[in-house]
Amino acid sequence: MKKLDLWRAVSAETGVLQKDVKLITDSVFKNLKKGIHERGIYSIQGFGTFKIKHYGERVCRNPKTGESVIAKPRSFISFLMARSTLDKKLNGK
Repeated sequence: MKKLDLWRAVSAETGVLQKDVKLITDSVFKNLKKGIHERGIYSIQGFGTFKIKHYGERVCRNPKTGESVIAKPRSFISFLMARSTLDKKLNGK
């Protein structure tokens, strides 16, 4: 689902103008990003948890040459779906 699909679906379901839905969802995503970067974790009860994971330097191997290479440390955002949401998705409810 793209943002536009989300805006259209919320607008159709709530009767709120699509441009207003866009403002609200943009604000939600902006604050979600801000919260993740400030605290390193952002949890929405009944939906899931966004968390920054950090990986340090590690030794890798170039599969083509067999040469050992040191990979730079990196961080990324992971998402863990709430158990209640996951159960509903798996059980088709």
